[in-house]
Amino acid sequence: MNILNKEKIYLLLVIIIIFQSLLILHRTDFDFYILKNFYKINIGIKNSLRDYKVLKFSETIKKKKLNDFKFENFQGNELDESFQERLISFIYPIQFSSDSKNLISKEEIKNSKCKKVFEYQKIYLYECN
Repeated sequence: MNILNKEKIYLLLVIIIIFQSLLILHRTDFDFYILKNFYKINIGIKNSLRDYKVLKFSETIKKKKLNDFKFENFQGNELDESFQERLISFIYPIQFSSDSKNLISKEEIKNSKCKKVFEYQKIYLYECN
C-alpha cells in the first residue's frame, strides 16, 4: 500500500471519530458555555437544571437553614412527582420527613399556626408551629 492510501485512510478515520464525538456531545446536551465558565460557582447547576422551581426552593430552604420538610396537597401526577424527587435529591442532606413543621404545598394554607416563608409559581413554603 502506498503512502497516499494510508494518509487517506487515516484522514477518513479521524473525520469519522470527530463526527461521532460531535454526535455524542449533541445527544447528551453538552454545553460549551459550562465548559468555558467552569470556575464560576454553581454554573453547571444553574444552567443544566431545567426546573427552576427546584432551584428557587432549594436556595430558600438552604438560606433559611431548615433541617427537614414535607410535601402537602400534591396530586401525585407526573409533574408533581418530578418536582418532589428532584427537590429531595437536590437539597440532600436536608431530609424529607413526614413529621416536619416545614410544608411545601401547592395550595395556600389558611392556618394561623403556619407562616408563609416563600412562594414561587403557586407553590408555597410554610413554617408551622
